[in-house]
Amino acid sequence: MNGVIRDIEAYNCALYIGGDFTMVDGETISYIAVWDETSWSTIPRTCGGQSATQPLNFNAAVNTFEVYHGKLAIGGDFTQVVGVPDPLEGLILLNSLSFETLPTHGHIASINQLETYEESLVVGADSVYVYRWDKWYYPQDTLIRLGYAPYFYYQTTIPWTIPVVTNIDDIYYSPPTGVDNEFSNLVISANNSVYALNGKPGEVLWGFPFSSNYSIALDGAVLALGELGDIPFYGGNFSKAIIYNRYNFITGSCTDTVETQKILSLSRQPSSDLPIELAKFTVKSDDHKTVQLAWTSLTENNSLHYEVERKTDNEDFTRVGTVAAAGESLEEINYTYEDDISKVSGNYVYYRLKMVDKDGSYEYSEVRSLKLETRDSGISIAPNPAVNTVELSMKMAVSGDVNVHIYDMQGRQLCNYQWTYNDNSVVRERIDVSQLEAGLYLVEVVSPDERKTMKLDVLR
Repeated sequence: MNGVIRDIEAYNCALYIGGDFTMVDGETISYIAVWDETSWSTIPRTCGGQSATQPLNFNAAVNTFEVYHGKLAIGGDFTQVVGVPDPLEGLILLNSLSFETLPTHGHIASINQLETYEESLVVGADSVYVYRWDKWYYPQDTLIRLGYAPYFYYQTTIPWTIPVVTNIDDIYYSPPTGVDNEFSNLVISANNSVYALNGKPGEVLWGFPFSSNYSIALDGAVLALGELGDIPFYGGNFSKAIIYNRYNFITGSCTDTVETQKILSLSRQPSSDLPIELAKFTVKSDDHKTVQLAWTSLTENNSLHYEVERKTDNEDFTRVGTVAAAGESLEEINYTYEDDISKVSGNYVYYRLKMVDKDGSYEYSEVRSLKLETRDSGISIAPNPAVNTVELSMKMAVSGDVNVHIYDMQGRQLCNYQWTYNDNSVVRERIDVSQLEAGLYLVEVVSPDERKTMKLDVLR
């Protein structure tokens, strides 16, 4: 080849190579080449030996491939493909032997990276764009995805605001390994830094937060992201990486500086000079009115205090108490704290420790959860299966709004309702489902102190 190869992808029993070349093995083959185990060409083929009648002739470079819903998404700098009448904006789908276009109406001019994220095709161009279910989402748009919310450990709907990130080098998706793994990472490298959308809904964070609180500053670009098992890897043109023990490396304390040779793995352990090294952290309750927290430090270096933070299903973490730390110690020290939860509502309560050093730096412990005594709110919908209407029933324990969202099984919101009640109210609301087609749906009920998702079967 007389140019640069920018991406490689296997699709339909053939190998596709894209780049800015115009010749392969002495043949005039521009920007994309297909290897079918015998020769290079621009003709797509199927596993059954069928060949397309139209070659893949592009007018500019092909930068990236991604298999999306059984189709080969092709992105690049091109604006035309021979045989496709529609104007292109650097993106086309190869569906076996035929082409499909995804017009963005002038929003995208050239595409550097493509990645699948759950049901979405994430597009890296001058910023981040998302294509899902025949619709485009642009920077700062919000869409709904289904997943396991952090600290909740049940399936719920999570809003995702498309981040504004420029100069994108690579995009990588690392799915969660199970329900208890809150990290579902969409990782974007750009501007000599790494951004990650993790299991915390809607937030874009610095760092590459697989299940450890590392952040990384680099002296060069990260051009390729990946993982081996659960170990993340970076590749690029950098020579030094500074690893911090918190997401925000601007204010976090430095834990390690690594001289690298253009590739870096995060398989290392944290440095031993962290202010506090915890041996254990437990929470329990005998009466569901008070919670006993206990933790043990193995070593402490310049430690100031522990801040006990609590959250419930519908609230963020807030500080509920402070316990003084030893400051300096090389021996095991046991700590306890008792928290009053008699007025806390919800299904679960969650705790973490904020371990603060004397210089103001801090790090967080792992999160511990405790299931609360079940309050029978009686949230239900009936009849189920339904035809035209269903009735929502529940008993309010706290005054406020009740929101009901209906989603299809792909996570698209179809209906939204809201009512306001006082506490001790008995809720009975009829919901019209006559406009829904036959099939299964998710009904999410969110009250001030509870969230419940139920399946609804609609008959026709």
